Amino acid sequence: MKYTGRIVVTAAILFALSFEMLVHLLMEGRLYSSISLLAFVPFAYLGWWLGEQYDAAHYAAVRDSLTNLYNRRQIYVQFPKLAAKSLRKKAKLDCWVIDVNDFKTINDTSGHQAGDVVLVHIARALHRLAGSNDLVARWGGDEFVLISPFSDKSQRASVARLDDLMVELSIKLKKNITVSVGRAVFPDDARTIDELIRAADRNLYCSKMERKPERSSKGIS
Repeated sequence: MKYTGRIVVTAAILFALSFEMLVHLLMEGRLYSSISLLAFVPFAYLGWWLGEQYDAAHYAAVRDSLTNLYNRRQIYVQFPKLAAKSLRKKAKLDCWVIDVNDFKTINDTSGHQAGDVVLVHIARALHRLAGSNDLVARWGGDEFVLISPFSDKSQRASVARLDDLMVELSIKLKKNITVSVGRAVFPDDARTIDELIRAADRNLYCSKMERKPERSSKGIS
């Protein structure tokens, strides 16, 4: 959570208090008593507290509390800007949907806390793969979305590394963890975020069906 609200609100309150004291000096020709200067302490504390409430509210509005990724709402806020910029630059925009395979089995056999640990680690893996201009969000449940503006082959190769990262994660957590990935391209496949997600979901489902025999042969249900 950033400290923007705390810094801005505290600075604003202390500035207002200092301004009021300056006006008093100009009008009365003297400063307040030294004791009155102690008022800066409670006012600074008040500003910090008020700013903290703002920071917490802002964090909850844009971030998923479990994974610290953006939430679904933030994708809806940011996508129109990215789409407009892509059209101006005549560039493509990739939308990746990432789904955790057999996540219900993980929850049922190991508990929801273990499931949360898996989601947090996958979120970190996606954050590592994302470029500086990419948006990564928890779309809901065990599904994630990565929006990659002006993406190229290097970004697609980066997303392809997910399988390797899942192998590392499986070893670390001592669980069989795999993901299925679906991709859709703006504006070729769709022009709205909902349509783009649906297109990526369809491709994800096809990918999941293609890989199911492979996962079964490895003993992964």
